[in-house]
Amino acid sequence: MRRRVGLLAVGGVVLAVGAVAALALWDRSDADERASADAAGDRPAVLDTTFEHFDGRVVRLADWEGTPMVVNFWASWCPPCVAEMGDAFEPVHAELGADVAFVGLNLEDDPDRAADVVDVTGVTYDLGRDPAGELFTGFGGFGMPTTIFIAADGAVVETHTGALSRARLERLIERSFGIGAS
Repeated sequence: MRRRVGLLAVGGVVLAVGAVAALALWDRSDADERASADAAGDRPAVLDTTFEHFDGRVVRLADWEGTPMVVNFWASWCPPCVAEMGDAFEPVHAELGADVAFVGLNLEDDPDRAADVVDVTGVTYDLGRDPAGELFTGFGGFGMPTTIFIAADGAVVETHTGALSRARLERLIERSFGIGAS
């Protein structure tokens, strides 16, 4: 029994040290990226992100530079994504769309099914495609739906994974951009 407790304690220490080392590397890598972007005086690379709009145009997030953005990854095969589009994103877009850009990026989906979701939900904000999931991965997405809050200068200020209610979306916009619903 004593030997088992000792082995468990050693295993726990090894896991803890590994976790701390991984976090330190992740934190340093993030800091290095910020420092090199700041040193170069460049705007954040996120603004150079391009995608195909639902209408066929190729657009860049830089098209909305100077305006805070809410970028939501969604798919027809994701019921929580579909629900939040009509229940949260479209009403908040209708209310705050003059001050905040809303962009929905359809992830790894059949174009016809995606178009059906747009028809059913009635969303009117800009929609694009991420057919291979490259943008989703590039933004660090790991679950659906995922929403990215991008400041007017292109800095990612918040990432949320999971469905959002209208009230929660409004609170996150208020916290991220200082813009509130009337």
